[in-house]
Amino acid sequence: MSSAITYTFPQLIVINKFNSKYIRCHGIYLPMHKVMLSSLTATILLTTFLASPNLVLADPGNSISICCAWNDKLSDGILTYRITGGDDAAKQAVRNAIEDWDTALTGLQLDEITGKTKGDIEIHFKQGGGMIAGQALSKFDANGFITSVRIQISGSAFGTENNALIVEQITKHESGHALGIGHANFAGDLMSTTVQAGTGTISTCDTDSVIAANHWKLVDGDTSPHAPHVNHVHCS
Repeated sequence: MSSAITYTFPQLIVINKFNSKYIRCHGIYLPMHKVMLSSLTATILLTTFLASPNLVLADPGNSISICCAWNDKLSDGILTYRITGGDDAAKQAVRNAIEDWDTALTGLQLDEITGKTKGDIEIHFKQGGGMIAGQALSKFDANGFITSVRIQISGSAFGTENNALIVEQITKHESGHALGIGHANFAGDLMSTTVQAGTGTISTCDTDSVIAANHWKLVDGDTSPHAPHVNHVHCS
């Protein structure tokens, strides 16, 4: 059984990825089978796990939006990532970004793997990039929990090459999405909507948001996932 909650987003972008339709909102790609569009209104069908009676829908103020939780792949507290493409400097920038998330979070460990086995989070470098510095595409199971994420980092954006520091900031930002959080609705945070408006530092609000997204593991210590209790975290 599912419930429906209607949100109005002024800038919904419908895209097609890997022969599947998705919709992008607050930096998160949602499968189109979970979304019905009518003009600029999206009625998001939320499965039982999202229809929590504790779901907060109040005015968010300065906040970071919460998307969703990981599935039971996170039950041991470990998610794997694999880097493909990019030169040595770019790969090291990615590792530095992931290490910063590792340091900032307790109870969640991100381990790099190599070879042909895919990671829970795939990080791929793309030459060029046009107007997109980076993006994270999450896949979900039938209950709406994250099963895997593909992060794409562009070699350049808006005609400017992305140096190691920018690659590190982009990786941190997209990793935030990969861990279940959306955008900050204010400037000056890692999860702000653009590189220029954001920062390369993981804030307390960023980590609090990841914890809220994956509350089932990082707070409750459960082995079975449940939905986040809130749809945003306030930032001071």
